[in-house]
This record gives sequence, structure tokens and C-alpha cells, in this order.
Amino acid sequence: MLTPDTTEAEHHSRREPEPSADCITLSTYLEFLAGGATVAVVFLFAMPILVELANPLGVLSTTALVFLFIFAWFSVWVLIRITQEQMPSHS
Repeated sequence: MLTPDTTEAEHHSRREPEPSADCITLSTYLEFLAGGATVAVVFLFAMPILVELANPLGVLSTTALVFLFIFAWFSVWVLIRITQEQMPSHS
């Protein structure tokens, strides 16, 4: 006699709800913009040094600068997000 396998059914019933687009708040957009603005200002001041460092890459130098900018933007955004979550809320 075979017994039904209920472990798979139990596994599916315990799934966490997926985050929806409603979870994105104004503070998320502000963090995104603050990270981008911060990195843009730093890049403007550091551009001569960055171009000098990327010159040995030849044709790929512009691609390297774009990837560096995107990585820096994401890193600063995450840093702002973590810092904002660690600060006590006054609400």
C-alpha cells in the first residue's frame, strides 16, 4: 500500500509572500537619487584620475568607467539604505 507524500504539499503551503511593487516607497526613490547624486559629484571631481587609470584598457576604458559608476552608485545606495535602517525612528 502506498501512502501519499504530504511533504511537498506542506512545503508549498508555507511559502513567503512575494514582495510587490507596493513595497517601494518615496524613501527608496530618495535613497536611489541621493546615491546617484553623491557618486556623480565624486566622479566629476575624480574624472581626470579615473580616465588616466582607465587609459590602458584602450577601447574598453569607457565601458570600465560606466561599470565603475554603476557599481559605485549601487554601493552608495546600499550604504544609505543600511544606515537609514539602523537609525532609530522618531515616528
